[in-house]
Amino acid sequence: MDRWSTNLEDVPLQDLADALLRRVRKAAIIDASFLSIEMIHTLEYSLHSTLSVIRHIRNSRQYSMGLPPEILSTVFQLVPRKRRDKFSDNPAWEPSSVNTSDFVPLTHVCRQWRNVALSTPSLWRCISDHHPSAFLDRSLNIDLVATITQEPQEGHLIHDLLGSHGSRIREMHWLIPRYPPRLFPDVHLNFRAPQLKILTLQYDKVGSDSPAPPPFQGHTPQLEYPSLRNNLWLPQDDILSLTTFVFLT
Repeated sequence: MDRWSTNLEDVPLQDLADALLRRVRKAAIIDASFLSIEMIHTLEYSLHSTLSVIRHIRNSRQYSMGLPPEILSTVFQLVPRKRRDKFSDNPAWEPSSVNTSDFVPLTHVCRQWRNVALSTPSLWRCISDHHPSAFLDRSLNIDLVATITQEPQEGHLIHDLLGSHGSRIREMHWLIPRYPPRLFPDVHLNFRAPQLKILTLQYDKVGSDSPAPPPFQGHTPQLEYPSLRNNLWLPQDDILSLTTFVFLT
């Protein structure tokens, strides 16, 4: 091995790569039977390791690799698309919810991008019922933007979010068609929401029109922008904090 290393030390890398390619092609054309399965696996591993090193060198030459992590994370914030949920009945403000899944490809580019993306909780703050639980874990303890389009089921991410992390929700958009209005405040929104500022409650009216218990246990001290549809609840104790109110039937 030392003799080969000495002889190959001064050979340009491109020449080595070309020679290896010619040798493998020749073996495949003439007689590949002398290559055992073990040897093939060893070659695959060596080539894969070599390719990983080459890609690491290539990535290290990219301009983006010279950006500080805080700048790179700011650039990442511009990646996701706005969610396409229908907020047409809510003309007073634009929801800040984005498609958090758009951040996932960033974690597959290189080790640095992955580390920056996974260590930036604000990238994972927008949670919906289509996302894996890992998104909630990555958000750590920052405030959240929640979008719910189907009834939360036990064991699902949104069920855990509402049950254990409701106090972190800063913005919520509840868009569930044909949902019994007397059911969800008792079951799913029976928690205090001290951080909630923006709220959308929209669903088709089903069942009784009689008053239901207030959602969030009536505790939304920072609520500024509520948009209610087919809902008989009105914030009372915190009404002085309201900036804009949209009520639809």
